[in-house]
Amino acid sequence: MLFIMVKQAYISNVLSVSTVGELSYGNKEFVNSLPKDKIAFKDLKRTIVLINNALPDMFYYLKEPIIPATTNMLESFYSRLKADYRRHRGLSQKHKIQYLKWYCFLKNNNIS
Repeated sequence: MLFIMVKQAYISNVLSVSTVGELSYGNKEFVNSLPKDKIAFKDLKRTIVLINNALPDMFYYLKEPIIPATTNMLESFYSRLKADYRRHRGLSQKHKIQYLKWYCFLKNNNIS
């Protein structure tokens, strides 16, 4: 229930539903007043499309408690992986793949 309420609140506060049923940014006049050839307009349109595509899956973390609300833990894992991987420069392609498999196996089995 909370999942649906948060999703609806987000849609009503940030996005508005057009007559076609497609989501668009609430301040449509401002978006349309921007010069069409400027980078800001293109970035804003790209952002609107990105949010529209992500919206169906955006709030699953509220429904499933096992899903974290942020990606901090995942980003931390990749940051440590990259730092450890840099220490092993000069590996062949085969050994790089083996190292990454070993690293992920070791970290997933909570062996420190």
